[in-house]
Amino acid sequence: MAKKCVHKGCEKTYEDDTQECIYHPGPPVFHEGQKDDTPAPEPVKAPDVPADTPVSLGSLEESLPAPVPRLPTSQAATPKPSASPKPPEESEDDDPSVEVKKGASCKRRGAKKGGEEKVDTVRHDFYQTGTSVIASLYLKKIEKDSAKVTFHDNHVELDLRTSDSKRYATDFLLYGTVKPEDCKYRILGTKLELTLVKADAAAWPVLRSDDKPTGEMIQVGRAGRV
Repeated sequence: MAKKCVHKGCEKTYEDDTQECIYHPGPPVFHEGQKDDTPAPEPVKAPDVPADTPVSLGSLEESLPAPVPRLPTSQAATPKPSASPKPPEESEDDDPSVEVKKGASCKRRGAKKGGEEKVDTVRHDFYQTGTSVIASLYLKKIEKDSAKVTFHDNHVELDLRTSDSKRYATDFLLYGTVKPEDCKYRILGTKLELTLVKADAAAWPVLRSDDKPTGEMIQVGRAGRV
């Protein structure tokens, strides 16, 4: 089949593809049934690499950039709070440079005066017979050797120290009159027990003269005759 060259000024038909063209040098080149004088580009050949040539994974990793570490979103967004400094501990020792006014008392809870804790009042109860009143003053660990108990007509003078550095000193006022020479006491583990001999046979509604009457009266035995 005859082929026609489409080059401008040629328009010559060719039966033989190897026939030279008089309008342009070189053999005619046909593309899709048309003749062109432009030579076809040479294919690019890949370099010859043997099939058994090993490929180093390390060489590929070295060529890649180092990965950038990424923190979790919660850690990156919320900064960790810094620890608060521990407050200094308060000292229980007194500052010798602070001036203390004469007659001033310590307001610290549980403070002891002169190395002893002063006890202002103690719990007490009593019962009575027609001739005597048996009273109990509750104070633990009373030292027997240093205890002072002095009976008077209408009160008892007390000065009691304990082994745990407490002191109870007072004039214990009595509701009625007693016979001091006949009264006695004894010290037990938890209390001081007083045996008060009445000067008369009257009943005592309370133990102390400054106690409020309760309307109750504890009496054991028969009242003595006047």
